[in-house]
Amino acid sequence: MHFQLGFGASLGGVVLFELLQYQDLTFDHVFFEGVSFYERAPLLCFGLTRVFLSKHRKAVKDPELSKRKMSEIYGETAGPAMAKRFIAVNEESIRNIIHDCGYVNLPALSPEMQKRCVFAYGEKDSDLKECKKVLPAKYPGAERRIWNGYAHCGRMTADSESYAAMLKAFMEGSNEGQRIAI
Repeated sequence: MHFQLGFGASLGGVVLFELLQYQDLTFDHVFFEGVSFYERAPLLCFGLTRVFLSKHRKAVKDPELSKRKMSEIYGETAGPAMAKRFIAVNEESIRNIIHDCGYVNLPALSPEMQKRCVFAYGEKDSDLKECKKVLPAKYPGAERRIWNGYAHCGRMTADSESYAAMLKAFMEGSNEGQRIAI
């Protein structure tokens, strides 16, 4: 199968890494938003599991507080929906999501495929630090974009219409956005 665009945000980026390993799938363009580069991070997973389970329990007890906090991060439009989804997810799923983001299988990508890839992060995204270390060594031909003023996946939730236009421009070959040398 051939796709014009492979897109993965956060955990979706981890799934996209898995899809890139299938030889019968081809992509013209690949765009990752806030994807984890942690291949083996047991201590990080342990800490994040404790933090997110605690936050989840608080969100279940006080949904209004959860809506306010999520709205601070993701905006007034996406925040309430994010809070609703976070409250609805079960604790086993939280553990699994954290595990999958802490044990990412980074595929070998040809230099040609790397040139088709963009890795984008909000400047406040905690995954950006690991990306800055791993991306230049693992995928030197890929592009990194940093969205000023945004947290994890914040740009796409803050203004989905302009984000979609940016992705369209990316697919059409325009280099909209900030290119960072790696």
